[in-house]
Amino acid sequence: MRAFQARHVDHLGKALAVDGIRGPRTAWAVAFESLCSARKNIIREAQAYIGLAEDPIGSNSDPAGFIRNWLARSFARAGDPWCAAFASFCLSAGLPQQVRVAGAQALGKRFPKTDQPVTGDLVWFPTGPVKGHVGLVLGVAPLEVMTVEGNCDNAVRVVRRDRAPLRFSRTVDDVSGTCPGVMPDTPHAPTATR
Repeated sequence: MRAFQARHVDHLGKALAVDGIRGPRTAWAVAFESLCSARKNIIREAQAYIGLAEDPIGSNSDPAGFIRNWLARSFARAGDPWCAAFASFCLSAGLPQQVRVAGAQALGKRFPKTDQPVTGDLVWFPTGPVKGHVGLVLGVAPLEVMTVEGNCDNAVRVVRRDRAPLRFSRTVDDVSGTCPGVMPDTPHAPTATR
């Protein structure tokens, strides 16, 4: 167990404690490592940006230009909401084709619907007739999911959401392995997501 912990990370992309105990973070990492490489690549790409925040807040931009680049590669305008541009960028790390979709609902509808999400699938919901919000599934529990989302309260965040109002889309056909669960200390998503 210590050797595994020394080489792997938790749901936040942070090194595991090397203590030999199979706690929740190690259990998440063990399940994650059982997934296919495409799903792992999608999530590893997303984990690299956890904590990236708009600067200044509300600008849909950051000093390093990541958000602007995600928007540009998805053919969106600077200042547009960037959740779908972020998810598209991460999906491109694991899928054989480049994904370049700027709209949350459009991205969610691009992939087949599923009621049994797995880590690396899309989670999305409408916020209006054509607008919405989208993220990537990190873990699944019976009543909630843990996600990594761009433009979640102006940053890339890991949050929990109640499953009931959400829609899910299958991004990778391979669903082998064990889908990780939801970390209990992950905060619930903010009520307002831009």
